[in-house]
Amino acid sequence: MKESSEKRYNFDKSRIDHLESDIGITYEVFFPDKPKDRLPYDNGFCRFTPVGYLRTKGGWFPLGYKVVTTELKSLGLRKNPTIMEFPVGEWIFETNKIQCGDKDWGGIWSALRKGSIKTLKQHCQDTWDMETRGFLVAIWNPVFANSYRIKSQGVMLLNEIA
Repeated sequence: MKESSEKRYNFDKSRIDHLESDIGITYEVFFPDKPKDRLPYDNGFCRFTPVGYLRTKGGWFPLGYKVVTTELKSLGLRKNPTIMEFPVGEWIFETNKIQCGDKDWGGIWSALRKGSIKTLKQHCQDTWDMETRGFLVAIWNPVFANSYRIKSQGVMLLNEIA
């Protein structure tokens, strides 16, 4: 019998709050006040400690950050195509085969920490004169994570981060 995500993550009920997305949908979120209170995520492919979790009909999902073009498309870094579009409030999935690990083959890359948004936006501006936007995202089935980024099968853009 599979344990519920509520028991698996042992969320402190007093820290579950509500987040209204940029398109007006309200979600339950778990955002600890202090980094030491964050709960690790482990799905067998990777282990990392996200900034929080978001609950949708499918359960609890780790949160991270994503930088996209002003037209809400992928950035095309590392010679990846800029064909993926990311409408706010919709799950977007990688349709190609994904290679687990840090190789660029397949997957959607997100940042682990909010500070990475500023760094990546500045890099795009300085290198290609590209304007970008940063978002808080829910992450679907991560397959790789390190200290600053996460590769997953899908993401959902929630709120734009200034």
